[in-house]
Amino acid sequence: MPTIRINNCNLYYETRGNDQNPPVVLLHAFPLDHNVWRPQAEELSKEYWVITPDFRGHGQSEATDESYSMDLLASDIKDLVENLGVKNIVLGGISMGGYVAFAYRRLFPEDIQALILVDTKAEADTPQARLGRMEMAGLVVRKGVASFADRMLPRLFSKQSVETNASIVKDARKTIEAMSPIGIIGGLKGLADRSDSTPLLDEIRVPTLIIVGERDELTTVDDAKRIASRIVGSKLVIVPNAGHISTLEQPEKVTSAIQTFLRGIQLQQRASPV
Repeated sequence: MPTIRINNCNLYYETRGNDQNPPVVLLHAFPLDHNVWRPQAEELSKEYWVITPDFRGHGQSEATDESYSMDLLASDIKDLVENLGVKNIVLGGISMGGYVAFAYRRLFPEDIQALILVDTKAEADTPQARLGRMEMAGLVVRKGVASFADRMLPRLFSKQSVETNASIVKDARKTIEAMSPIGIIGGLKGLADRSDSTPLLDEIRVPTLIIVGERDELTTVDDAKRIASRIVGSKLVIVPNAGHISTLEQPEKVTSAIQTFLRGIQLQQRASPV
C-alpha cells in the first residue's frame, strides 16, 4: 500500500473497496495504527471506499520530531483525502482518532457528511491527566518503549480481553514496540495539549454515531453519553464486554453498529474522481 508525502512527512495509508463508493475515513487510536480498524474496514469495503491512514509517528508513517497537535494530524488527513480526490467523507475516529475527528470538524466542516466517534471524549485533558502523559514521556526516555507498552496495554483492553484474547494484546504490543520514542512523545504532547471540543458538539448537524465499550475506563460510558446529549439526533451504542479498543475486542458488534448506521443515512458518492 502507498505512502504519500504530506506536510513534510511520509504518511502511510491503506484503501479498500471500490473507489467510486462513498468514502469512509477511519482514524486510529494512540499508540496504535490503522489495524485497530481492520475488522471493520474489511467488511465495510463491500459497500464503501474505506481509507485507513497511519498518523505521523505511528505505524508505518514517518515520525517527525515535534508535538503532534490534533490540528496538525487533522491537516495531514485533510491533505491525504484531497490528494485522493475525495470530498464529502464519512469520518470515523477511535480514541485519539476521535480527538482528531473533532479537530477536522472544527477546521474543515464542509468535508464531513457523517461522523463515527468510538471510545473517545470531547473534553481536554485535566491537569492531572497532562502530568500523567508527561510522566509517560519520561518513562519512554528513561526505560524505553517496552516499558511504555507495559504501562499502556492494561489501559487499552478490558481485563476480560487481556485474559481471553491474547492475540489482540500481542499484536498491540508489537505495534507499540515498533514505534520510535520520537513518535510516542510527539503523540503524548499533542494529546496533553489538545483543546476542549465540548463547545463544538452543539454545532454538529451531520448524522453521528457514538460507540463506547461498556468497560472502557479511559473514555467512559458517561463520556460518550455527554457527547450524545449535545449532538442533535446522534445515536449511542454501548458495546458489551469491551474496553477502550472496542473495534478489536468486539469487532462484529462494532461493525454491525456502523453498518446499520451508514445504511440508514443518505450518503453521497465520490464527489470528484481521481
